[in-house]
Amino acid sequence: MAKKTYFVTGTDTGVGKTIAAAAILEAARQLGKRTLAMKPIASGCEQTPDGLRNEDALMLQAAITEELPYDALNPIALEPAIAPHVATQQAGKNITAQRLVGFCRGLQIRPADLMLIEGAGGWRVPLNDRETYAAVPRELGLDVVMVVPLKLGCINHAMLTAEAIRADGLFVAGWVANHPEENVMSCEQDTLNYLTTHLGAPCLGVLPWLDGTPADQLPKVLARFLNIRPLIEI
Repeated sequence: MAKKTYFVTGTDTGVGKTIAAAAILEAARQLGKRTLAMKPIASGCEQTPDGLRNEDALMLQAAITEELPYDALNPIALEPAIAPHVATQQAGKNITAQRLVGFCRGLQIRPADLMLIEGAGGWRVPLNDRETYAAVPRELGLDVVMVVPLKLGCINHAMLTAEAIRADGLFVAGWVANHPEENVMSCEQDTLNYLTTHLGAPCLGVLPWLDGTPADQLPKVLARFLNIRPLIEI
């Protein structure tokens, strides 16, 4: 059974959850840890000879140490690049938190030192008319890793996300600051200082913007900017 399992969420969509998760997995690999990962729902998948495939899920699959069939890592693959609850409606599927919890528990029984479950969008992204994705880590009782993009407005978004996570009775195990854009935000260090002081969780690292690095090499390069020992030692 996976010794440590964390849910990876972002303060919004497009903030770099997958690249941060893949870098964490690579950092764990470099520490000699066995790793697993899941992206239970992925929208924006492409048709391939092997079926629907999502580039984020494929990045996670490449980053883990344990062999895992794609369908186990991404059991619900959706073609439209839209919100999961809309994509599932268009596909005629009924997705519930309990179904996703079942997928996650099925993978958690496999042996590993670290397992990451990547959500979709932000903390309150809908799954259906009644549930949000937050119901999944809440039911599983998982500690959470937040990904915060360094851009205007990130302090408010990060503080509200951490507040919502804790209001749901869960623990923020750490956060990763990511550069989703090439341009450096104004007063970046001041922003980092404020978040480090006020988020109440360890900063696991600051991921730089890397231009020209092949996608399959990004996790290995970015792992150098992380300290994941708080996740391993909790």
